[in-house]
Amino acid sequence: MTIKHKDIKILWGRSGNRCAICLTELTQDAAEASAVYTLGEQAHIVGEKNDAPRGQSLLEPNERDSYHNLIPLCPNHHTEIDRNEADWPIERLHQIKSEHELWVTETLSETIDHVNLANQAALSSMIDSTFENCDLENWQTWTSFALSPDQSWSKDRIDAIWNFRQKVIGAVWPNDYDEMRRTTITFSVLIHAAAQKFLEHATVGENVYITDRYYQRLDFNPSYDNQI
Repeated sequence: MTIKHKDIKILWGRSGNRCAICLTELTQDAAEASAVYTLGEQAHIVGEKNDAPRGQSLLEPNERDSYHNLIPLCPNHHTEIDRNEADWPIERLHQIKSEHELWVTETLSETIDHVNLANQAALSSMIDSTFENCDLENWQTWTSFALSPDQSWSKDRIDAIWNFRQKVIGAVWPNDYDEMRRTTITFSVLIHAAAQKFLEHATVGENVYITDRYYQRLDFNPSYDNQI
């Protein structure tokens, strides 16, 4: 699993771009690591994996990579909490995160652009939804099945595309992002139309929809064999 854009935006926005332990100002950009701010790190409270520090937990991988299980730290404190689990248990880190976010709200609220933060979270959510539902990371692989001699689309992908279309229809877009809005809407319309067109002549397999070559059936085209 990977950390979603919207979780990153929420985490950094609510932390005031500061280490939750020492309050050092942080940057997300590696190019600025040698500048005024320290390069920040998104540390896992419950370890990312079972064999990681504080990793023994029933949390699923997607839960471990969510905002609620992340805490922004400077590199020094990230190293320290991972090397000294006894001094930095899960409960203590959650408490530190809560107290830090409260401090940010009470102390730095005037310096935080909450409208921009909300807009960025909304856009990040849509980006995450596009990548997940349309599986853009494996786009070439899964779309090739729809163009192969034995065309097929997985049931999960058809359902995910439907969910994506519904999310786009119900989305409230921030101002000044008209190009992204139009592009996303157009993409959702086209990929949904492609899925629906495929389903018009598809039969259900175990986990996939497969092409129904209706034109080969005798009841549809009795002379098919003589035509090929």
